[in-house]
Amino acid sequence: ATRRCFVKTRQPFSAVESPEFQEMFLAHGQRCIYRNRVTLRNDFIEIHGSHTGEVLAEAVEKILEELKIKHKLFAITGDNAGNNSTLCQALYISLKRKYDDRVSPIGRPQMRFHGKQSWVRCLAHVIALICKDVLNDVKAGSAKEAKKMLDSWDAHYQRNDYVIPNDDSRSAVAKVRLLNLWILRGSSREQDWKTMPKTKTRRPIYDVDTRWNSAYDMIEQFLELEAEYTEFIRTHPQVKCLLPTNNELVALYQLTFVLRPFKQLTLKVSESMPSLARSLEVYWDIDDLLDKVIGGKDKYGELDPTIRDAFKAGKAKHLKYTKLKAKNAMIFAAHILDPRCKTSMIADMMPGQCDTIISMVKKYMITEWPALAEVQIPDLQPVPFIERPDGMSIAHWKAIQNKHARDREAGLQAAISELDRWLQSAPLDWDERVNNDPDFLRKWWKEQWSQWPQLAEAARDLLPCSASEVDVERLFS
Repeated sequence: ATRRCFVKTRQPFSAVESPEFQEMFLAHGQRCIYRNRVTLRNDFIEIHGSHTGEVLAEAVEKILEELKIKHKLFAITGDNAGNNSTLCQALYISLKRKYDDRVSPIGRPQMRFHGKQSWVRCLAHVIALICKDVLNDVKAGSAKEAKKMLDSWDAHYQRNDYVIPNDDSRSAVAKVRLLNLWILRGSSREQDWKTMPKTKTRRPIYDVDTRWNSAYDMIEQFLELEAEYTEFIRTHPQVKCLLPTNNELVALYQLTFVLRPFKQLTLKVSESMPSLARSLEVYWDIDDLLDKVIGGKDKYGELDPTIRDAFKAGKAKHLKYTKLKAKNAMIFAAHILDPRCKTSMIADMMPGQCDTIISMVKKYMITEWPALAEVQIPDLQPVPFIERPDGMSIAHWKAIQNKHARDREAGLQAAISELDRWLQSAPLDWDERVNNDPDFLRKWWKEQWSQWPQLAEAARDLLPCSASEVDVERLFS
């Protein structure tokens, strides 16, 4: 029950360690068997050995079997690690032994999963990879490298008061990281740090190699507490070479300024967990932001050229995942099923590719939901037989009958499928109050399903797919 509560309410496992949580059990005369996050996590499935895609696929399939939802698996949202690609393909091959991923001519049960084609690349991870390449380009280094360097100096000097060797190639970000790690490596140094009013409860941050935004937080904290860092270094001259120069301080301010929108976008994706339907807009926003930074447009006009050039590496990474995204019909289909978008945004943002994308989406949707291809015949009433009125010439009478026949033929020719009718219809007018409702899509399709019964089935399958895995990753980290 405790584990289920944590998963259902999306609480961090560390909450089990708080005195208040333990007190809740004691108040009822019980002791919680979970004393820390490790004991709570131990009750979940642990994958032993190498985490290859094949091993992960086996673990996922066991869970699907336990929950009896193998045939319902539609997509897997995950980061861009290579083993996720292998996972999807290995799982697909295994499921194919029992299921067909198309309508079976011999009546085998159908599944909706198509291996790598059903892999949704986590948006937050794409942003992280873009920013990581930017930081690599400015020679930011890594926490792993910094720890290794401090270890080697500790082993070499065999004492705590040695002077940190100067290195002209060391970047400003690397200096900040080394300084923070150096402070945290000695209890007396950390106590000295806490003697200043603003740092009493502010522990120096050092970044985690797998979390680019922790590097941003580290730099931002240094700039906020610049005076405190300067004072600390004055009283600890052995780290004097780690104080950034004035030019390096300017570079750090510019770097945080230009990375801030990416941090905000990361937080937005992490908190809102956008549906697959919104992922295209995020890709377009990132592309626009990168172009402005690299081109020095708008508020980025005063950026140092080295900062702008660093974002070219981020642009290359974004282009890589944009090309991969362009092959994933699921993303475009989910976007088109948003009545606020339909095909209008794709036509505006990707005019040269719009026709190709629409053809790809139609093929995908008709394959997945064959009923979408069915032509809907209008309910045309048969023309009743009427005697030619007295006094009307035969020529006039035949003209009237022929017009009725032409009208009926035109009605039959106008018959189109539900999917084509959706693609040809205009999107909803933008309404700031209604359209920004995070639950808009679910509400709209619930109300309008009777007008679009076949598309509603596709929407029910596609729209719940998440464009990010951050929420789940945070829960189990």
